[in-house]
Amino acid sequence: MTNKVWTTNFILLVLGNFLLSISFYFLITVLPVYLVDEIHFSKSDAGIILSAYIFTAVLVRPFVGPLIDTYGRKTIYLSALTLFAILFPAYAITVSYIPLVSLRILHGVSWGILTTAGNTLAMDLLPKEKKGEGMGFYGLAFTLAMAIGPFIASFVLNIGNFGILFIAAGILAFSGIGTILIIDFPKNERKRAFSLKLINDFIAPQTYRYAILLILIMIPYGALLNFASLFCLEIIPGKSYIFFLSLAVGLTISRLFAGKIFDKRGYFELLIFSFSSIAIGLPIFVFFNHPFFLAFSSVIIGIGYGISFLILQLVINQVLPKEKRGTANSIFLTALDIGIAGGTILMGLISNIFGLKLSFLTFAIFPIVCLIIFVSHKRTLQIK
Repeated sequence: MTNKVWTTNFILLVLGNFLLSISFYFLITVLPVYLVDEIHFSKSDAGIILSAYIFTAVLVRPFVGPLIDTYGRKTIYLSALTLFAILFPAYAITVSYIPLVSLRILHGVSWGILTTAGNTLAMDLLPKEKKGEGMGFYGLAFTLAMAIGPFIASFVLNIGNFGILFIAAGILAFSGIGTILIIDFPKNERKRAFSLKLINDFIAPQTYRYAILLILIMIPYGALLNFASLFCLEIIPGKSYIFFLSLAVGLTISRLFAGKIFDKRGYFELLIFSFSSIAIGLPIFVFFNHPFFLAFSSVIIGIGYGISFLILQLVINQVLPKEKRGTANSIFLTALDIGIAGGTILMGLISNIFGLKLSFLTFAIFPIVCLIIFVSHKRTLQIK
């Protein structure tokens, strides 16, 4: 394997992921407003609809990891990408509760498969000594989409409506698939047939300590992604784009340095810094209702989450052998989804009682808990 990060295959994968991520952020940023303001669901019902895809993704991941480790990435990955893309236009004609939940479930199946296979393929394409740097750039495509997606979605809504926006998201997703089709996928040597017994591969206790940290730190992120736009609508109307743009800036900054530091010095100080940044940023986000502090807090939070995403993924991949790379990414993404889903549902439930401001403040507890656990269990969390 070449020692370069930016091979043709990796560039194509990053570009395809970028286009797919823009379509994903069309839904993340617009769907909450669509559900609450356009078709008048309650916040709690909207929270369940928004998180339905995450629970389905969690359910399929234990199968996906062993499956792609056995059969390879290409067919499974491209099938999931196609399903993901063709579902977008269906949102334009689906306005009832049960059909929307069903649609989100189907999107969850495709999302659970494509994210696991895509992350595993990225790890396959990178040289061992530059996986931190390479995965930082791979995640950067998703981060930049977080900034660009809301702007494009707003532009589309200004010249059209939600229906046109959902169709545009589908077109972007298919463009991403076209790019990924060009990739020369690594060959996979099939060593055994897939069976339900392979799900035992998903049981990897050495990864769970890091997975638990990931779940806890992702709970506030789920709340922020799905309800920050509604919170901004209450405190600074018309400024929600500042949150997503600034969050993307913070995520981008962290992606540019965290991977290289990990490759050279390891992960302990990086995770301490990331948990602390999130714990500081959330109260500023809640209390200082001004565009400047909205941007400032979002950058801090973004830096913290950019480090947490990348470093915990690399660590979970590092504690398992390379032949279980699909399983490692299944565990990482399962924990990621559980945290996001938990945060989304929890925010939907408690915000109806306490309001968004007080509810967001309570989520600052989670990074503090992560920091305490991580520092107090320093020795047991070291990779041998």
